Amino acid sequence: MNPILNYMAESLIVGLAFYLLFRSVLSKVNDYNFQRIVVLVSVMAIALFPLVRITIYNPVISGYFILDPAYALSGVAKELKPREEYGSISVIPLLVFSLVTMVLLLINARRFYKLYKLKKSSESKEKHPGYYLYRGKNISSPFSFGKSIYVPVHCVEEELEMVLVHEKSHIIHNHSRDIVLFNMVNVFQWFNPFIRLFGRDLVSIHEYQADSDVLKTGADISRYRELLFFYQFDVAPVLSNSLQKSLTHKRFIKMENLIQKKAGVKVVVLFSAAAMFLFSVTSFSKGSVAKENNDLVQTPSQAPLRTTAMDTTSKKVPFTAVEVKPKFMGGDENTFVKWIAERLVYPEKAKNDKLMGRVILQFTVKKSGKVSDIKVVRGISPELDNEAVRVVSLSPDWEPGKMKGINVDVVYTFPVIFHLGDKKKSE
Repeated sequence: MNPILNYMAESLIVGLAFYLLFRSVLSKVNDYNFQRIVVLVSVMAIALFPLVRITIYNPVISGYFILDPAYALSGVAKELKPREEYGSISVIPLLVFSLVTMVLLLINARRFYKLYKLKKSSESKEKHPGYYLYRGKNISSPFSFGKSIYVPVHCVEEELEMVLVHEKSHIIHNHSRDIVLFNMVNVFQWFNPFIRLFGRDLVSIHEYQADSDVLKTGADISRYRELLFFYQFDVAPVLSNSLQKSLTHKRFIKMENLIQKKAGVKVVVLFSAAAMFLFSVTSFSKGSVAKENNDLVQTPSQAPLRTTAMDTTSKKVPFTAVEVKPKFMGGDENTFVKWIAERLVYPEKAKNDKLMGRVILQFTVKKSGKVSDIKVVRGISPELDNEAVRVVSLSPDWEPGKMKGINVDVVYTFPVIFHLGDKKKSE
């Protein structure tokens, strides 16, 4: 799959898993700080988990070259075809992704600029311990961003007192930092509805915390609710914390229960285990690593072919290091590939089970020209593995490779691709 599309798909799957866990279990925990951490960690995990790739390496003898005039077997022998490149980034998905991301970056830049203009156009600025208070006719609803609180000029006395407690709560809890982080993630996760759902929940948690702090000061709950209704149709900047955001029935119910309990060990362990499981599912993959000197042996599906340093302690010479390469029936490796393709038989059990993939074999062309030491480096199933070994073992003698005019053992790593194509095309 195209890397961009693959990233989107994995992000959606991770987002779905995290959101279901949050809504079904974690959102019921009466600890706003814990819920806030869960939301922020989930948002970051959705964006980052699909980007991380940790390869679990399988030991392979080092210093050998992967021969890759690869071929596919689709039920019957087919003509040799060029290897299909997997994982290349298609231009169209990349362009669409980049275009939307750039547009959202510009939109966020414009939002920051609007906040800057509001600050500059404010009619008064007052410095208080821990925050700055701005008043202006252009401000229709109280809000805060960073360590600045913005209020309309008509907001005074008891109303101003409750507004300041509410907005100072946002400042104390660093809610603006959460909003900036969320919006930056949303720029690159614009395709993911679960990010926006988490964003809605994050705003609600912020308001629950601020409401709780206001009511704990002894403010009248009825008067406070009236204040929220008064500003419900006013507009505040998207990047800000504001009174009227997340004005739901659930928010009013939360005001009646100010008791908070620390999240228990069980829910913390549950969330941690779920995060670790999703990380392992999306990030771990299998690979091959050299057994002696940890040189990476890359398969054709992972990277272009590469040579590795010759192992001077071994009597066997890597394919790329030998001066005169072995010859097969007067030709080169491609001749051997065609010879193999003509003799392979797709096992019936593998056909019925629809097993496909790449069997990586390793074998040695001895100084006598005989093929020996055939082993499966990475297999698919016993049927396909055995068929690949069977055909290679039938190989006639090669013309041996030479180093300084002397016959030497030469090692190959050889991929055999089994693929079930369209039956109509293969008939």
